[in-house]
Amino acid sequence: MFPFACFAWTIAVLLARGAIDQSCFHQDPGYGDDWYCQLDNGYMILMTDVTTYGEIRKIENQKAIGSARDQSPSIHLVSELQVAPRYILGRYGVPTPTTTERIGSASNAYFVLHLATNKMVAYPNLAALRAAAIEIGVKPKLAPIVEVYYQYRVPWFNQLAFVFLMIPPSLVFILISLWIWRIRPRWRNPPPTA
Repeated sequence: MFPFACFAWTIAVLLARGAIDQSCFHQDPGYGDDWYCQLDNGYMILMTDVTTYGEIRKIENQKAIGSARDQSPSIHLVSELQVAPRYILGRYGVPTPTTTERIGSASNAYFVLHLATNKMVAYPNLAALRAAAIEIGVKPKLAPIVEVYYQYRVPWFNQLAFVFLMIPPSLVFILISLWIWRIRPRWRNPPPTA
């Protein structure tokens, strides 16, 4: 009975965590194909199936966050990213005409997204991006998109969910172990018969 109760508890905690992640924190539930989280500036990171590249998408509809049906403006094939207070800087792959979706055969370009105007300016190389960043007062420090994703994901809630997942089964296991330990001497020495 105990293993089945643990399994049911695990399913309940994972489903509750997923529902709270999506409705309160606007991030993926931690299982499935999509990885997404909301940035502080009205944009979000979305990665599907892989974490080496993803997209930056403007949030226009809170209910459609993470949905494939959301047609908000976005920048695709982003592999590196930096979020500044008024700008988003990044590196993205531009597919060549002969290859449409493979990142391996894409040429890299860089961009600065101005959050006040929602306009993106593309740059052909890192030197041009650095010059533009210095001009707007940002020191370029690009990081892989998955690292930025983990910076903006709510980590304390995942830790709290893990505590909720582990404490009840652990307590029940300890209580069962103590009960077995207490009745164990009775099994070794049966009561004397008259």
